[in-house]
Amino acid sequence: METVCMQIVLVLLLLIVHRLDGSLSPALQDLNQPQQLPVDLEPEFEGTIQNISSPTGREAILTCSVKNLGRYKVGWLRASDQTVLALQGRVVTHNSRISVVHEDFRTWRLRIRQLRESDRGCYMCQINASPMKKQIGCIDVQGECPFPCDCVLF
Repeated sequence: METVCMQIVLVLLLLIVHRLDGSLSPALQDLNQPQQLPVDLEPEFEGTIQNISSPTGREAILTCSVKNLGRYKVGWLRASDQTVLALQGRVVTHNSRISVVHEDFRTWRLRIRQLRESDRGCYMCQINASPMKKQIGCIDVQGECPFPCDCVLF
């Protein structure tokens, strides 16, 4: 026990002497330096938003996938007038037909139920990076489908 204590005291003395001397070993110098965090990766879109065509009364879903989002946020906007519809998973529009599903940490789905002619147009998925990054997907709203099972939804 006494030998172990002596060894600890010797190591501490050596550390003090080396520190005063300014000749710390590289391993100890590393411990003395502030830790550098990894550089933030820039967010990127994975794939593109697919344009869709759907009849009135049905629903349309636009999918936006982002990797390396980090501290940034994803928003959905109506492209024509820049109306903000959602930020991250939270809907900010008062239109109850619009919802957003955020899944698997990378994917945001803008869902518009009971489509109307007025929903026709393009929608922007936006990342609030600098410079801002965006992708656009468009919805074409067709007249009502006379045969519900025959209409193509994507």
